[in-house]
Amino acid sequence: MPIRLLSLPSEDLQYALLSMDIGDLIALSLCSKRTKNLVKSSNRKIESICAVVNENRICVRIVLKKYHELPDDPDPQNYEFVAFNVFGSWTGLGSGFLPSIWRKQVHTHNQSDWFVHFLSIFNESMIHKLIIENVNLSYLDTVKQLIPKCQTLKITRLCSANVAKMAFSKLSPIAVKEVHIDNNINENDMSKFLTLNLKSVSFISRLNRFELKLDDLLMSNIATIHFLMILNITGKEINRFLKSEHQFMPIRLLSLSGEDLQYVINSMVLSDLIAFSLCSKRTKALAKSSNHKIDPMSAYVYLNFIIFEIRPSEQERQRSPRLSLLFSIYSGSRITLTRAGENGSEVWRRPEFTQSDWIPHFMSIFNESVIQELNIVEVEESYLDTVKRIIPKFNKLEIGIACFDDAARIAFLKLSPIAVEHVEVQKNIFNNATDTTKFLTLNLKSVTFQDPRYPFKLTVDDLLILNITDLTIDEANITGRELNQFLKLWMKGNHKFYRPKSIRLALEDEEIQLNRQEVLKGIQYEFVEEHDHFQFRIRRGDGKELMVHKEENSIVFNFS
Repeated sequence: MPIRLLSLPSEDLQYALLSMDIGDLIALSLCSKRTKNLVKSSNRKIESICAVVNENRICVRIVLKKYHELPDDPDPQNYEFVAFNVFGSWTGLGSGFLPSIWRKQVHTHNQSDWFVHFLSIFNESMIHKLIIENVNLSYLDTVKQLIPKCQTLKITRLCSANVAKMAFSKLSPIAVKEVHIDNNINENDMSKFLTLNLKSVSFISRLNRFELKLDDLLMSNIATIHFLMILNITGKEINRFLKSEHQFMPIRLLSLSGEDLQYVINSMVLSDLIAFSLCSKRTKALAKSSNHKIDPMSAYVYLNFIIFEIRPSEQERQRSPRLSLLFSIYSGSRITLTRAGENGSEVWRRPEFTQSDWIPHFMSIFNESVIQELNIVEVEESYLDTVKRIIPKFNKLEIGIACFDDAARIAFLKLSPIAVEHVEVQKNIFNNATDTTKFLTLNLKSVTFQDPRYPFKLTVDDLLILNITDLTIDEANITGRELNQFLKLWMKGNHKFYRPKSIRLALEDEEIQLNRQEVLKGIQYEFVEEHDHFQFRIRRGDGKELMVHKEENSIVFNFS
């Protein structure tokens, strides 16, 4: 009893579609728009869809996805494929190695419609392989019209030399991946073939020698060429070619077409892209349009010069292992380039540039608005104003342990106000300072003071006049009694603005931090359990709250 296929539940219908013979599936897709859409939505995976041209007809072969290649002596039971001879409004179908067993007449179809239909139902954008076995010269334009794009073009040795030449000239531009020509086209002037803008070409000849001259190699415009044949070229000419490989005729880069120029720019390594951007305003604009991605930029200050680091993004490094670039920027128009992990450096100059021009240029071509990190490794005090002028904004400031005390203090006072996100000081700038309040009253977003060698001496007044939103000090020298006094004074400050939102103190004396009774003595508080640890909530009269959290070697105050 016939089954009304389209009346099945969607799950059963999908099962039926996935179980169909590939020939039956294609036949079903031709019944109506609905059946075509059902077949398309079944998402049957195929290994390949190939078109074979012989004289004035095209055979389309579709192979199931589970078989990756056809063996030389195939067994029909090992795989499933269908082959169509495409004519006008009809096509003949052969399954496996059987002759055509049915014909489908569709008067609304022409030849090109068949290819579009096959590609559509299997969700493919192009023919995988176009094979030219033999073809009438007059049919080549029809082939190009029917199949405007393919991944691979193969011209077999069944073609005559003249047909192979014409097929290569007309059809190779539609191959987006590679071209194989298994035929010695035996052309005295190979330049017209080698100057085609192609991605990959393999020339194969098993019988005749292939005439190749030095000029043919020098004029080649093909990205990758394989000569799998007997070459008629002298060792002297090959030697001349190798010697000339860095002396090719210069290419007028800016005369390339827009698409080719963009491809070249996107293929450049970072150092070449930056050098290109320095040539003119136009090359700078072209460099800005590239798709190169970099990690956030960093700058390092050493005495009286700046090292600016540009690193390819992780995605770029996965695609091609490229090294970080370190530009040493001195006074005047000179910089030096060192590639991380390599010995030696290059000197770059641009006469009209001053020291202030280099970093804005780098940031502009990579469309960056702010430097991620400014690291003061070691600096001369007199150079700090220059640093501030050259780098007027950055997200993070880091002052290193190698800085002299006075230079570190001045660097903090001059540069921390322009740090957008965070400041980290890796040495105790409070030591021998006559007035620590000038460090703590700056209107800053986030600051970390860190020096395990010399703990930071804090007083109650230091905490009360604090104007930093988030402060971390590691290690702090302050007693539990002083912390208790600070909390009591904070509670008395009803309706008084207090800017800090968080204070984290890693205490020098572990006995102090463990004695919470001393810290909270005389203060009314309540326990709050949160995220598997206890906090202590303190409320003052104006409704403001303070959460006190004690960790192993630190105490944290969170204000709200």
